[in-house]
Amino acid sequence: MSEPQRKEFLELLKLLVFSHRHNKNDVYLQNPLVNFAIVREPMYKYSRTAQERYFEYSTFTFLFEWFSASPDAHAFSQQKFAENPDTRYPTRMFQEITQLGSEALKALKRSAAENDLKQPLARCLDKYLTSMKVQWATKKKCGVRTVYQSTGHNDE
Repeated sequence: MSEPQRKEFLELLKLLVFSHRHNKNDVYLQNPLVNFAIVREPMYKYSRTAQERYFEYSTFTFLFEWFSASPDAHAFSQQKFAENPDTRYPTRMFQEITQLGSEALKALKRSAAENDLKQPLARCLDKYLTSMKVQWATKKKCGVRTVYQSTGHNDE
């Protein structure tokens, strides 16, 4: 990953992590690469348009698909969803995450294939995500425990 790509990735990640501080005028959030609305609307004012705008950025599609595919993220989510008293909630949430993860992956692959000049990170992030999925699959086949499994959680 080139230095400009690394900087872009970190700047977009920063917007996601600090999205709750969008109106605080923090120095480290001045002059964002994208409007905070692109990050916040899928969370607080969801619409299909908001989702599509969010998935136009390869950093965001990568992070969403990483979350959708990671065994540790799955285990963490399973633990959090189990706290909801509605027994149907975990199944519904995992279905939604899986569907959105699939859409994120399609968007990332589309950007990587097009070598979109607006998204120079797409090819690099797609390649990295693909290698991680192979590692996760290999660990699962070999019985290697994930971080959450080794602490008493199960991601099955």
